[in-house]
Amino acid sequence: MQLLNQATPIIYAILKKNRTLRNILMSIWRILSDVVNWWRSFSTNSPSLSPPTSVCHSTQDWVNASAIQTNHLKKADYFLIYPSHKVTRVLPKTIDTTVHWKFKVNQQREFTEAFVAAIPNGRVWGEGHVITPDNQLLGEVSKVLSKAEFIPTTKNHPIFSEEKLPPAQKVAGSVAVLSSVVGTGYYHWFFDILPRLQLLEKAGIALESIDKFIVNRYVSKFQQETFNALGIPRSKILETHWYPHIQAEQLLVPALPGETSHMPKWACDFLRDNFSSGIVKPDTQPLRLYLNRSQVVYRQVENETAIIEFLSGFGFCNVTLDALSVKEQAELMAMAEVVIAPHGAGLTNIVFCQPGTKIIEFLSPKAVNFMYWSLSNQMELDYYYLLTEGEVPPEPIDPYANNDNILVNLSQLSQIL
Repeated sequence: MQLLNQATPIIYAILKKNRTLRNILMSIWRILSDVVNWWRSFSTNSPSLSPPTSVCHSTQDWVNASAIQTNHLKKADYFLIYPSHKVTRVLPKTIDTTVHWKFKVNQQREFTEAFVAAIPNGRVWGEGHVITPDNQLLGEVSKVLSKAEFIPTTKNHPIFSEEKLPPAQKVAGSVAVLSSVVGTGYYHWFFDILPRLQLLEKAGIALESIDKFIVNRYVSKFQQETFNALGIPRSKILETHWYPHIQAEQLLVPALPGETSHMPKWACDFLRDNFSSGIVKPDTQPLRLYLNRSQVVYRQVENETAIIEFLSGFGFCNVTLDALSVKEQAELMAMAEVVIAPHGAGLTNIVFCQPGTKIIEFLSPKAVNFMYWSLSNQMELDYYYLLTEGEVPPEPIDPYANNDNILVNLSQLSQIL
């Protein structure tokens, strides 16, 4: 089993570079997980269940009502960790005559309460969707995604289109819900998954006391590296494709940190405290970094070779972050004075940069993501963006063609430098 755990990230890294092979093996993987889950249900003779009857939009309201109505020996509980608050962001810098409208409409943001709920006999279906014992869907923690942002949970949630839910596998002890609709990639693992562990700790729940943690999947090197650093062993991990519907004796439900593209400051501080504390910035010349996308099969930079050659004249190092550990990435970012990169997960690591570091992000005009501008504001970084070649859709049209390749205008890049 230990050998398999060590081999899994290597195999997965190879699959990421070959989309055809990945799609074939993922189809086989899904069939295998369906067979395993069918056999588990058949062998335990567990009944299928009806979807939730309604959406509960306030977890705290449900806990308060449950305290009055429940007959369980264990009571539900609610721990407020961080109160709601508003932020006003500094608009990004650009060579364009006006800042893109998506930054303007997101300049002010309200962060909702961060909490932990303890729910006896609570259930989790699919990618982190939480169901109460009285069969309500908790909307605050059961989000769906549209154009890289969470949208309000309504009866249009996919769970309500299910005729029946698979039998719920009962899990003894406590289970912490970390899975979410965006819980797989590098950025989302760092900002939508890991900070929920801090909420648990702030609620007075020691991580070592938790029996199981449910995540979307546990196949990447960075997932294993970060959990190992936090003292969470592989034996405590449940993955949603093997456990699509569970019922825990005690379900621990930390809030979703922010709104995926809008990360709160406490989440950034948690990452720095756990993965870059103790890094001593060497007394050397600060680094200028270009983060390439050579390891991915989508959103590639069509003229990346020319960009790398151009930037080398300004003293930039060409970096492939996938080849580095999380610790090595954090150390590299701590030494940077300028980071240039196309939009992508590698920019997650600017959370480890020093205040004042200059960030230049390439954005497709058909997919203007603002998550790294948001992050730069939280970390007091000097953020610029450069729209790549292509027609800019009129406000408020947002095609969100996020997987399309991009082409960078070198003259404009020279201008922004």
